[in-house]
Amino acid sequence: MSIIIPDHKLYKIINSVNIINQQGLFFYNNHPWYPLEHTYEEHSDFTTKKLGREKFDKLMMMDTVAGCFNIHKSLVPAIMKRLADLGITKIYIYPDMNNFKSVVTEQGIYNRLTLKK
Repeated sequence: MSIIIPDHKLYKIINSVNIINQQGLFFYNNHPWYPLEHTYEEHSDFTTKKLGREKFDKLMMMDTVAGCFNIHKSLVPAIMKRLADLGITKIYIYPDMNNFKSVVTEQGIYNRLTLKK
């Protein structure tokens, strides 16, 4: 395992641990002037025509690149509690990379000393 700390140039180019915990997805649009939404819409239309609507839906593809849910602000406390109960906190989603190396090292040493063999 290699740990590249945030102030290292290579880290900034190839790493984002936020993606791991967020189970994120990176979109890259190489079209010189169309926005991502337009490029995806073209792909979606092409795929639907090629496969047919039934297969397109079976693949769980979407007609649009992204969507959103509007959540009433009064639900925020309940949602935050539920996420915390699942271990999903701000620190989990946005780990402190300045402290990452020591946390991983300490946790590894602790696990090695306390796990049953």
